[in-house]
Amino acid sequence: MAHMRQEHEAALHALERALPLASAQLQPAVLDALGQHYYLTRSYATALHYHHRAFVLLQHAALRESEHALLFPVTLHCGEDYRALGAYMQACDMYERALPHLHAEHEMKSAALLYLGLGYCNYALSYQAAQALNAGEDVKLEEMERGFQRAIGFVVQSREICQLSSDLPGEVAACLLLVVVELDFITRRRQLVSAPGAEFLTSCFSLLDDVEEQCRQVLVSCQDMLKQGNTSTAPHGETTYVALAYLVRTFIQRAALTRLSGHEDLARRERALATHLYQHALDALGEPDFPMALLQAVLSLQAERSIDGSPTLLCLPDFNEEAPPFQCGLSGQVEVYYAAAEVAEELNRTATSSEDAHSCYTCAERCFHVALRLANAIVSSQEREPGYLVRCYQRYACILEERSIAAPELWEETSRTLMGLLKNGLPQVQNAIISAQIPL
Repeated sequence: MAHMRQEHEAALHALERALPLASAQLQPAVLDALGQHYYLTRSYATALHYHHRAFVLLQHAALRESEHALLFPVTLHCGEDYRALGAYMQACDMYERALPHLHAEHEMKSAALLYLGLGYCNYALSYQAAQALNAGEDVKLEEMERGFQRAIGFVVQSREICQLSSDLPGEVAACLLLVVVELDFITRRRQLVSAPGAEFLTSCFSLLDDVEEQCRQVLVSCQDMLKQGNTSTAPHGETTYVALAYLVRTFIQRAALTRLSGHEDLARRERALATHLYQHALDALGEPDFPMALLQAVLSLQAERSIDGSPTLLCLPDFNEEAPPFQCGLSGQVEVYYAAAEVAEELNRTATSSEDAHSCYTCAERCFHVALRLANAIVSSQEREPGYLVRCYQRYACILEERSIAAPELWEETSRTLMGLLKNGLPQVQNAIISAQIPL
């Protein structure tokens, strides 16, 4: 009851008093509740300590029905703790241990959370594995692709459960996770495959069509909820920015693939759509709420797929370097700046002069640096796990690697940027890991 009232200190006091009074049969339940308290207050290492104690007690206890029923939530909670700490392999192990104990009497929301966790951790592990690959390693590339496909399958299961239970926030979360898994899968495949064939391009275009549809569904849900004025169930405004950023990345990924396949007219159209959307998204970042008119314009643009004029790299808004290190909505800003950087990188591939190319690279680097700084603030506040920050740095490193291949004449400058990223990134990641282990 105290937790429901957001009175976390009172809840902790009550649980700590209950633990020594509890019988052996009740101790796992109290330990699990203590773990949930620390999870809610973002003390994930402490939460894991209590949840794992409950798990060990249940493993060694005689399997009476009441204790057996606790195995699923306790094991699920251990998986969630490991995920929040960035220990993806251990999280997967716990999620898989929870699967056999998932029964019809458990809440559908818990089942959706389990499959979402499995999808996220398989995605994170596959992304890490993808960074160790070099172009031409066919066997390892197939293993990486199987990992991404496995992650996609789990997330789709989570989304379907949320749809059946009319859990809109859960469905939106699953849709957005599915989108980023598919986008990163396509990006890494494109970077690793030196000579994309027709079958490769067809599969990538099919995935991009699915990504665009998922983004559209999220944006339509946001629009419907805002029209109804139902703010209690409407997705957070940050969700809208994330969906829009993913849509920009979808257009620019399609532009890159169509350019590689020789369809320059289609590539130009997709670049124009991406540049138009990212500029509106950047302009809207300073607004207190997501502009309804922009949401309507995005959905209309997605349907019409028509932009007057050629794609141009427009200016970035002023960014206050003295802004507070953390505030609500930074996840959306990270994704918007990252999408803008991808657009600038792709525009460079078709730049007609060295001056335009340099402007594109300068814009991309500024966007990446802003995104990394904001991502570091998010992880330091324990909004996200350290692995999130690692993936942000790895994305930038992969794009710099791709840039060095596409523009060998800029190798010296690109290598300096890459070295700077490595020197600055390692301390940031180290601090993020320490912050996750030590409660703030």
